[in-house]
This record gives sequence, C-alpha cells and structure tokens, in this order.
Amino acid sequence: MLTMKSGLSMLIGITALGLSLTSQASITLVTSGAALGGNDMIDWSSIGSNGDTISNPFSANSVGGLGMSISQIGGDFQRIDQSSGWSGNFAAGDKLLWTGGGGPLTIMFANPISGIGTQIQANFFGAFGAEIDAYDSLDNLLGSVNDDGSSNSFGDNSAIYIGASSSSADISKVVISLSYAASQPGDFAIKTADLFTDGRSNPATPEPGSMAIVVGMGISGAGLLARRRK
Repeated sequence: MLTMKSGLSMLIGITALGLSLTSQASITLVTSGAALGGNDMIDWSSIGSNGDTISNPFSANSVGGLGMSISQIGGDFQRIDQSSGWSGNFAAGDKLLWTGGGGPLTIMFANPISGIGTQIQANFFGAFGAEIDAYDSLDNLLGSVNDDGSSNSFGDNSAIYIGASSSSADISKVVISLSYAASQPGDFAIKTADLFTDGRSNPATPEPGSMAIVVGMGISGAGLLARRRK
C-alpha cells in the first residue's frame, strides 16, 4: 500500500533526480567562436610583445579579470605574431602563444568556467589532431574534445577552431595538446582564447524553472498519496 512515508520517499527521490540532472555536466565540441558564445577572452598581447620569451609557468588575467595560471611540462613559452615570426595559417597580425617546443598547455582558472575555445596550429606543416581535456575543481576529467586540422603557411585564417563547452560552469582546468602530428615534436601555437564564464546563461544548462517543475511534481504526488491514504 502506498503511504505518506512512501510518498515522501518518492519526493526525495524525485528531488535528488532533479538535482542530479542539473549538476551533471556534459562536455561538447564547438568549432567556432560563435558556437561557443564567449563573454570573455584571453588576449595574449597582454603578456608580452612579439618575440618575447614567457616564463613557464606564468600568471595571466582575462580581459574580464579572471585570473589563471598557465604552464607546460617543460621549456618556456614565446609570444609571437602571425606573419612576423610565425609563418602559419592564422590571420596576419594575430597575437599568438607558442609552446616553443613544449606542451601540452595547461590552464588553471581561479574560478570555474563553462567554455573555452581557440584557433590552433601545429608548428610543423601537415595533418594534426587537436585535443582539449576539461577537468573540474577536484581534477576529475569532465570530458575531452578532438578535431583534425592541417598546418600550412597560407596566412589565410584557416587555422582550425577547437572549443570545449560544458552545460554548467564547472571547468576549473583545461589541457590543450596535439593528439597526433605529421611531424614531431608536437608543439603548437594558439590564438586569443574565447571564454564562456557564466554557466547560468549557457543554453545547454537546464532552466531553474525545470527544477521547480520536478519538485512541484514530487510535492503534488506526495499530497495525492496522502489524500488517497485518508
């Protein structure tokens, strides 16, 4: 027989399910800045001028003031510009961060974000694969995205865009790397990085109203069971 106690248990279960649905994020691949819908960015021109060596690790701030630490396994970084030190397939004058023979590149954010994306090019010409691994504040892997590119010297802004987007603001760290490259070593350069910092505005995030509906359904169900018992 259904009782008030069982009705309350159902309510708790449904509520827990609703919380689970709103807290579990999914990482998806985005291949353009428009798809990411960023509201902030990391402008590499803020860390140095063309040709400057950047120590590893180093600290930086986004245009919006978000702090972060950037590192790689070994070697220093270099600030470099397309067509003036970097003969690749970014747009002329693009401000780049080059791993300088190192990598993968790790970015740790002072506060979690819900998305990051950037154009990327392998240092050596030919086919390559790009990867972004996203982690939460406990260093748990949330998910990975991959895309394939072709490195050339056309200078035509054809460098691929790779981004990782989460359904909530839970990305505390990303590791950007090459999953494969036609030539070694697997170092690379990235352009200005777009950030999406507000998970509440992410279209992939369940609306607060959906949670209210779930809880409301649970309360209504519990009330119905109580009336039936009477």
